[in-house]
Order: sequence, then C-alpha cells, then structure tokens
Amino acid sequence: AKLTSDDEVIDWSRSSDEIARQVRALFPTPGATTTFRGKRLKVLRVSAEGFGVISSGPVQPGELVAMRSGLYIATGLASAGGWLELKVVQPEGKRPMQAKEFLNGYRPQPGERLG
Repeated sequence: AKLTSDDEVIDWSRSSDEIARQVRALFPTPGATTTFRGKRLKVLRVSAEGFGVISSGPVQPGELVAMRSGLYIATGLASAGGWLELKVVQPEGKRPMQAKEFLNGYRPQPGERLG
C-alpha cells in the first residue's frame, strides 16, 4: 500500500522501538514528523538504545527531557525504559540540525511535549 501523510506522523504513545523503525523507514523522504510549539518538526535520526529510566518523575508520551548527554523523548513505555534520544531534527523552514543545536536554539522547557 502507498504511504499516506498519516503514516508520517509519529505517535509518541507507541514503543520506542516502533518509533525508531518508523523514523528509519521514512528517512530521507518523506520523513517522520511531529509538532513542536505549533510548528512541524521532521525527525531524521533517533537512537533507541537502552537508556533505562531518564526521569525520576512521571512523564507523558512525547515529553522532552534535556540533559547534558542529549535530548530525550518519552514514549508510551517511558516508565519501563521507553525513551528515544533525538539525534537529528529539521524544524519547519530550517535546515537539518543536530540535537545539541536544536537545544541551544529552541531551549525546550521542562514539561514541553512533541506532537
């Protein structure tokens, strides 16, 4: 079956492995997308390696957690280690950028969510 625009949208309530496979399958075009602050954000590279629990408090799927080691996104199973690390993203109308550049430019606040 042909891909539709609905297939590009990331559902953060799914497991980190499923989301990582979606991002890899849609790279480079059409690309997996989500929203951040009301604008489209293309997710180009992620890592789903076993991070364990990143945040000690409760988190919602899609919630951003910025740390010195990187930018992490909670997925549907965040309490059980379901986290993704953003590696490369492309904000709407901008060039692709590393997660560190995104952190420095957009400065996500604690509790902000994607999608």
